[in-house]
Amino acid sequence: MRSFLANRWYLFILLLTEFLFCANDFESRNTISYGFNLPHSIKLDCEQSLRLTGQKLAFKQTFTELTLSKQIINDLKLFMPIRYAIFDDKIKNRISLGGIYKIIIKPMKFKYKTRFQRTHEKSKSPDDLFRNKLYAHFKLSKKFEPFLSCEIFHPANSSNTELNEYRLSFGTNLNLPRKKSLKLYYQYKVEDLNKNNLYEIHIIGLSLGLN
Repeated sequence: MRSFLANRWYLFILLLTEFLFCANDFESRNTISYGFNLPHSIKLDCEQSLRLTGQKLAFKQTFTELTLSKQIINDLKLFMPIRYAIFDDKIKNRISLGGIYKIIIKPMKFKYKTRFQRTHEKSKSPDDLFRNKLYAHFKLSKKFEPFLSCEIFHPANSSNTELNEYRLSFGTNLNLPRKKSLKLYYQYKVEDLNKNNLYEIHIIGLSLGLN
């Protein structure tokens, strides 16, 4: 039964990808990452990403991100990502601080992720945001783990009810040989909720973990 569901899920992802490639409001996100274990149970993850947009897959941005994380207790982890992003016409630097708490009720796994992030751009004031994200994972097999997630954003200088962005995602994690992993997902993103004209975009993402 689980093998049957896994095959159907994979086919659905492929058909969705083919459909979205024809849309103008489409974005492709491609990421490769590698992790290192440091002293005192600290981990360093290095990530390189490329984002393309539109039917012609024009360049949108590329970024390098380094993340330090530490497992505080079995179910709680703290992390600090630092990002250097290059766009066509600008460069942005971003630093974040957050935590992840997880609950496992087999075969389900739930995670809550929260962070504060500050983005710097030359000649502009820093942009401060709070982000909160909920995940639900279902382990179909040792290799196949579908997931759903919802993330909301709001400016740090506003009330908690003033959201300016949300993201809804679903996809799957695939465990590959030699400790490698692959994540394939679809994301629906809506920005500028506090403005008259919303910005909506459909995203297909592919992430390769090398360990």
